[in-house]
Order: sequence, then C-alpha cells, then structure tokens
Amino acid sequence: MTHRCHPRKIVRGLTAGLIVFLLSITTGHAQELPLWEVGIGAGVLHLPLYRGVDQNRNFAIPFPIIIYRGNRFSIDEEGAHGYLFRSQDVRLELSLAGGVPVASNSDSPRVNMPDLDPTVELGPSMEIRLWHDSNRQRSLWLNLPLRTAISVSLDKLGLQGVTFSPYVEYIVESAEPDKWKAGLAWGPLFADNTYHDYFYAVDSAYVTPSRPEYHASSGYSGNRVTLTLQKKNGDLWLGAFVRYDDLNHAVFTDSPLVNSHNYLAIGAGFTYIFSKSDTLVERRDSVLSPSI
Repeated sequence: MTHRCHPRKIVRGLTAGLIVFLLSITTGHAQELPLWEVGIGAGVLHLPLYRGVDQNRNFAIPFPIIIYRGNRFSIDEEGAHGYLFRSQDVRLELSLAGGVPVASNSDSPRVNMPDLDPTVELGPSMEIRLWHDSNRQRSLWLNLPLRTAISVSLDKLGLQGVTFSPYVEYIVESAEPDKWKAGLAWGPLFADNTYHDYFYAVDSAYVTPSRPEYHASSGYSGNRVTLTLQKKNGDLWLGAFVRYDDLNHAVFTDSPLVNSHNYLAIGAGFTYIFSKSDTLVERRDSVLSPSI
C-alpha cells in the first residue's frame, strides 16, 4: 500500500519551509524599527521531493507574519533567534530552520516506505563579517550554523542527527535601507549518519529487488549555491531565490533512494505588514539566511 502524508502535515511543513526559504528580509544600516509587526504573506515553490530525487513538486501557500525584535530574543524575517553575543562584525546566536515533509508517492523511490515528517533544525550560528566597503553597501560574510534536526509529527518528536553547513555570502544592497538587496552564497554541507539515514536509509523491512538494504555514513553532503533577491516598498516586501545543490561525491549517493545528483529549488513570495508597534528599537546590520 502506498503511504501518503496527511494534508495537515503537508501544510505545516510547507509553511515552515516557505518561511525559511523566502523570509530573508534584512537590513544593512542601523535604524529604528517597530518592536513588533504583524502581517500576511504568500509564496510559491518549485522543488524536488527531497535532495537526491528527480521528482519535482510545485507548492503555493499563504502564511502569517509575526515579527518581534527583543534585546535577547527575536522572531523576525530571518527566523527565530536567541542572541548569545552581538557586535558590529560578529554574532553568535541560536537559530531555527525547517524542512518540508516527504510523501512516499508511487513515483518516488520511497514507494511503500513510511512518509517523512517535516523537520526543525535548531542550534548555534556564528556569523562573521569578513569585509565591507566604505559605504557598507557591499559586504562578505562567513556563516557557521551547527544544528540538531528534529522531526515533528502530531504525536511525537524525533532526534534526526546533526548538520553543519558553513557558507560565505556576498551581499549588495541599495544606499537606502530596505529598498533592494541581492545575495550570492556558497558553501559545503555536512551531516552525521543519523541525519543521512533519516532520508536515505532502507531498512530490511522495505527491501525490494530494485531497492537493497542501505545505511548511510557521516560526512560530506554536497555543496550549495544560493542567489537571493529582494525589494521592499513601505510595508510590502517582494523576494525570490534560486538554490542549486551539487550532490556529486556526497557519502549517500549510493543509496537506492537517490536517483539524481542535482537539486534545484526556485521560489518567490511577498509579505505585507498591516499592524505594527508604536515602540521603536534599533536594528543593526544583519545577513541573508538562504539555508534550510
């Protein structure tokens, strides 16, 4: 019998994934912004079912926008953050990312295997500004996120390993705060065997003549290039991204659940803020966060 994701699970996972993919609105200048903002957004995504498979899906979904800019904790356009240390050129924070669910459809290598729950990734992230020009309109950042992955379902949570995804990012932005910004990022991906097994392992119960038993090892997961574009006009924000992962030489490419060494994801979206706090707080330089 073919397993399929519950519709609520798909909506929950897609909402998390869209927010992580699309909501990388950032600022490049010190400025005063509302303590909180509330709005709506919508996005569209074209992406494979998971990294390493050639079956693609298109998604469109609305989502709420809740922004809070506290001194030690914030929920903003880059995700959820608990600040451990911040200076002009170095930040150490707790950050949150997410991933969409994977359905075991009949056209997928996972046919008749259990569906995969959406994932949440939580951990520290060190962000270091390596260079900027005199006007701070161009800058180069090194980002070092180390996260624990947790699968989320209605009845349980599961630890699904650890990821490390360092990347450098070149950012160009307009002289006026929040008008337009572009970022180009590249970096390798690494994960432990538990994380790789969550996506690519085949247990003995699911072996078929064309799908042998398989268990992944820790190590290299490929490398990623991401281009992000965004423009803001008052309370309206527009953004788009293109992300390409090269999986050649990744430690899990011999899994029977992998039938492609390329991963291309494309997305676009908008947000609109309809209510905001009268209290203003200072917001300083930050960086794009294209990872998921």
